[in-house]
Amino acid sequence: MCRTDKETRPQKVHSKANVNQNNSGNKTLYDFAYFKPQSSITEADPEVWGHIPEQIDTTRTFRILLQNPNGIRPSVTEPEFLFSLHICHEIGAGAICLAETNLNWHHTQHKLSLCRCLHRNWKTSRFQPSVPTEEFLGNYQPGGTVTIITDRWTSRIITTGMDPYDLGRWSYVTLRGKADTIICIITAYRVCNDKYTGPKTAYQQQKRQLAAIFREHQQQPQLDPYKQFIIDLQCWITSLQSVGTQIILCLDNNEELLPNKGQLITLKPSNTPVPHQTHDGTLETLSQSTGLVDVLQHHHPSSYNPPTYNRGRKRIDLILASVSLLPAIHRSGILPYNAVFQGDHCPCYIDLDGLTAFGGETSPICPPCQ
Repeated sequence: MCRTDKETRPQKVHSKANVNQNNSGNKTLYDFAYFKPQSSITEADPEVWGHIPEQIDTTRTFRILLQNPNGIRPSVTEPEFLFSLHICHEIGAGAICLAETNLNWHHTQHKLSLCRCLHRNWKTSRFQPSVPTEEFLGNYQPGGTVTIITDRWTSRIITTGMDPYDLGRWSYVTLRGKADTIICIITAYRVCNDKYTGPKTAYQQQKRQLAAIFREHQQQPQLDPYKQFIIDLQCWITSLQSVGTQIILCLDNNEELLPNKGQLITLKPSNTPVPHQTHDGTLETLSQSTGLVDVLQHHHPSSYNPPTYNRGRKRIDLILASVSLLPAIHRSGILPYNAVFQGDHCPCYIDLDGLTAFGGETSPICPPCQ
């Protein structure tokens, strides 16, 4: 939604006095139980870039949260993970997109454990993980993602799935609205552009799988999982858009998105990864070619972009959306480190007006006893 300069100017919270200037009358980040004790401590006040996350009506606003937690341990005996899910519930997250879960989702007990953890906070929830087909013996497997839908928004789910090329690079959940409205929420993790950091890294896993696929199809391209991720993701998103699906792409890109860069390239949908000689393998080209817009940059057109990784200087965690969804997105921002999940990445969020995006109210799923 287009706003005035005053409304879209990035806001940075430093003290309780700044919070009291909120003219909307709604509760802000400091009114949540977790952050409230910090509001009187100037040195420890949370710093928010973008819109201050207000307390929302979860029946009307669909809040989408993205974070790279650098690995999760879903278990009812892990208080840290349970507390993070509790914070997600407190701030009203309807979708939780976690990149780089570093968990061997081939082991069924991890899925069962996550179900138990989610049930402690929401009566209804559903999730879709992604993991490479290469199986590990232990619980740790680099890479992977999980997309979680909570509460009443699960009633809109029609399909779930993961990277159709079986490299475990993204997971997705597709939601249906009125008429022909279909929205696909994608959680993606792009590997670092490292040539060799060990045989078990996500980069090396994908490189081995791509080599096997290309040999099977008698292709001999240069194996670059970092570049191939963008090409394959663009092919797949193009196939979704061809049937009218709107896209919300939440990803750890491991590189910043440079506005007004990239090129326009048309890729044909493919059932297997296909090398492309002229594609530069950048997110800028994917954004231009698919028409996806960086929501935070759209809302807050500032030359300053805060780093979302504590050992870097770039905003590498991004939420991109179809242009048709922009009128429904009325808030976005970046939360402090460790505000939700513990890790070395900042959480990012957007607030989607459910009535506008889906064309009507979203009903909850009633328990079988009712």
